[in-house]
Amino acid sequence: MEQPPHHLPLSFANITCAVDLDCHSQETLTWAAQFASDLHAQLNLVHAIPALEPGFEIPFGGDWKSDVANLARSDLEKLVAATGSDVSGIYVQAGESRKTVCAFARSSGADLLIVGRGPQQGVPGNLPTNAYAIIRESPCPVISV
Repeated sequence: MEQPPHHLPLSFANITCAVDLDCHSQETLTWAAQFASDLHAQLNLVHAIPALEPGFEIPFGGDWKSDVANLARSDLEKLVAATGSDVSGIYVQAGESRKTVCAFARSSGADLLIVGRGPQQGVPGNLPTNAYAIIRESPCPVISV
């Protein structure tokens, strides 16, 4: 190259942290909250709950999706309280993790997406399948912690 490519300075003002409520979610949120705080950025928390296949019926009555979403929201609120994190919003949406997280990042105008990377099958630092798919399809840069 004769001329180096022009790079715009990076600015992360709107950060999304995706958590799956596993045993590493607290570490992921703590890191994301500190990073957002250091950058004076807004931090949103997103979690995907599974969607049922068409035609699948739940044997018990009620609005199961609302119940699952409320339980997940409650768990996320406990996670936020336990970490002392300052989050702008907590979002629980139904759908496949990869699609849901990437769609939320896109619709919320996220500048950066943070996902957790805990040990998988005893191998520290290995990217779980959902994290890899999210990184591959994210509309913005991703940090995996």
